[in-house]
Amino acid sequence: MLAQNTPGQGGVKGIVVDANNHAGAAFVAVRVKQADGTVVKVGVSGPDGKFLIKGINRTGNYAVTFSAMNYQAKSVDFQFKDSSVAEVVMDTVYLEPQHVQLKEVGIVADKPIVKQKSGMISYDMQADPDSKSSNVLMMVRKIPYLSLDANENITLKGNSDFKVLINGKSSGMFEHDLKNILKTMPASSIARIDVYTIPPARFDAEGAGGIINIVTIPKVKDEYKGTISISDKGPVGGPGAGGSFTLKKDKFGFSTFMGGNFFNNPITDNVTERTTLVETPTILTQSSKEKGNGRTGYVGVELSYEIDSVKLVTGKFNINGNHQENNKYIESRQTTGGAPSQEYNLANSVNNSSNGMDAGIDYQISGRKNEGSRLTFSYKYSTASGYPENSGDISDTLNFNMADYMQKNDQQTREHTAQVDYVYPKNNLTIEAGVKGIFRDYKSEYKYYAYDESSKGFELQADLSDLFNYNQTVLAAYNSYIYNVKSWNFQGGFRVEKTNIDANFLGGTKKVKQDYVSFFPNVSINKGFKNNHSLNVGFTQRMKRPGMNRLNPFVDRQDPGFVFTGNPGLKPVIVNSVSVGYNIPGKINFTGGADYTWLRKVDLPITTYDSLTNITTSTFANTGNIKGLSAFVYAAYNVTGHFSTSVNGDVIYFWIDGLENGTIIKNELLTYAVNLTLSYSFKHRWRARADGNLLSKNPTGFQGTSNGLLATSFGLSKDLLHGKLTIDAGINNPFNKYRQSRTYTTGTNFYQTSNNRVYYRLVMLTVNYNFGKMTGNIKKSKTTIRNNDLSNGKGM
Repeated sequence: MLAQNTPGQGGVKGIVVDANNHAGAAFVAVRVKQADGTVVKVGVSGPDGKFLIKGINRTGNYAVTFSAMNYQAKSVDFQFKDSSVAEVVMDTVYLEPQHVQLKEVGIVADKPIVKQKSGMISYDMQADPDSKSSNVLMMVRKIPYLSLDANENITLKGNSDFKVLINGKSSGMFEHDLKNILKTMPASSIARIDVYTIPPARFDAEGAGGIINIVTIPKVKDEYKGTISISDKGPVGGPGAGGSFTLKKDKFGFSTFMGGNFFNNPITDNVTERTTLVETPTILTQSSKEKGNGRTGYVGVELSYEIDSVKLVTGKFNINGNHQENNKYIESRQTTGGAPSQEYNLANSVNNSSNGMDAGIDYQISGRKNEGSRLTFSYKYSTASGYPENSGDISDTLNFNMADYMQKNDQQTREHTAQVDYVYPKNNLTIEAGVKGIFRDYKSEYKYYAYDESSKGFELQADLSDLFNYNQTVLAAYNSYIYNVKSWNFQGGFRVEKTNIDANFLGGTKKVKQDYVSFFPNVSINKGFKNNHSLNVGFTQRMKRPGMNRLNPFVDRQDPGFVFTGNPGLKPVIVNSVSVGYNIPGKINFTGGADYTWLRKVDLPITTYDSLTNITTSTFANTGNIKGLSAFVYAAYNVTGHFSTSVNGDVIYFWIDGLENGTIIKNELLTYAVNLTLSYSFKHRWRARADGNLLSKNPTGFQGTSNGLLATSFGLSKDLLHGKLTIDAGINNPFNKYRQSRTYTTGTNFYQTSNNRVYYRLVMLTVNYNFGKMTGNIKKSKTTIRNNDLSNGKGM
């Protein structure tokens, strides 16, 4: 019924064929656009190349665009010259095959939402209508190989260890506040997101899961273009804004993206129970209430200048800042043999401020005879600082002699990076080579103060304070080869890294020295079939090099009974992965894959209980092994011109073991994550969406698990001003005000459960405005510094 013409409406039909063999081109995306570029109808050619699109107003001028993988896009104008004509029959449309080798650029064109290349998949944000009213974090659930856990943290192939790049370049702002930054980044300002499951040798070897590259500045033909997004949410969250702007003037290009938000976390409840399995067993129960607020902001700028036809200078500058305040009240009660053995109340106040900056410059020289060849010199400087501090007021004690305290940890990171890259294409072969040096300096000055009754003030505790210096040098070289022949694409290469570490403490009692050389091969093969199907297989070996969060020996005593500290003696971990993927474009866009990954002597989180001090300590140690067998699937289907659906999911079976107190603990677990999205477009530019997310329990390491969830989301959006303005209202989890977040941890002499009740229902309002239009292309350096060699998270 939806396909029928109504009075005043007509249709357009025709056939699209391959210009070489004149055979019908199957499953070509056909879009009918108004003169201003607004898409009014969408269809797909049949197996014989024929298409028919109805329901078009028989007034005005139109353009029909045709696009498909491996073909050059084409646009044909038409109009209803006679209002009595019900259908316009177009002349045969010939599509020219695409012969050029695509490089890593953003191209604005009508193309499939998901494309597969050798070792990676690419998700086209501009082709997904939901991007107009969503932020980047909301869209992550729809991207193959990616998912969100219960706390909205991103996982890649079920792994929280990966690196995020912005326009192919690393940025320190993602290190500390990835989740909140992506929440303020409008998806409408993103060209695409590339997910590398088998990163090529030019990337640093770190990142067990892979690499996520967010491309914000497409190559578009305009004068200027911008996006502004304003949002608010509650009761958890708050107002936020983000946007981007791109300007092209002659040989000069300028682009910027920025955002910020205020967030509020109302009071939440937590109950932790720990049972010890020692000679004299104890049961500890902690009840706490916590609330907090904070703010975050970031600004990124990219500049480019074309000196002449072969010389290009590009630069970038990013700054970010974050401040959080939390207040927590804990009631701790321990019993031994059913009788109270230790009690105390703790009022804890936490303040944490951090900021970061990175700046870089690239000088690219392209070949005059061989335009594809290029030599690039790059330099980058980055710095980051953090100033966490907290104070604890202790009262109502029983057998607990700890004094009120304050602790501070002033942290600073400085990093210099220099890199030279060379690319040389010749016929079907492309050779890449480069050298790189990273020079890092970490400092952490931590101080602990205890309240002294005699002086009525806080006194520095020298035995609990120190200055930690950590210097790291990484020298690397890589060589890779890309070979294309007919429908085959081969990529292979290797990377060699030499790492030197020198760490010490102010007291001079402890020193850490490491010096090692690592070799990392990788290979991937992509085979194209008819109808643009493609198969991708590959093997990669990568590294998990511990970052400062895991190395810093500062002991965080926010809760005296449960403390966290880093381990400066951690060593890197080698990650091996074999993967296979298959992509089917067309009306049903399908991507499926499987992966087997194994790691040895992994720096896993480890939790131990000391019966003498009655303290549970969490840290990291190279004590575990992980194996994971996984399957991933993505499918999108346009049921009608108005109704579309997509599903993205994964199933992973983990084998994890580790050593705690001399005992091997094993953990085997089947996990899954599924996201289903439904969207429907009504008349007058209204659009409704429904989203469901199912997540199983997941391992937190070899000692524990976290529980799963079922999340729902509903939204309604309206396009105004010819699609430039979008207003979106939504609600998450309308059927549940709260969610119980549970974490289970077991050891050789204890087991514990943490049950945190958090707000689940969330109301959101977002306004997106797109302005400007473009007439030129901004050139960017094809190669730049990508420092993706650190694993900084506190999780598995």
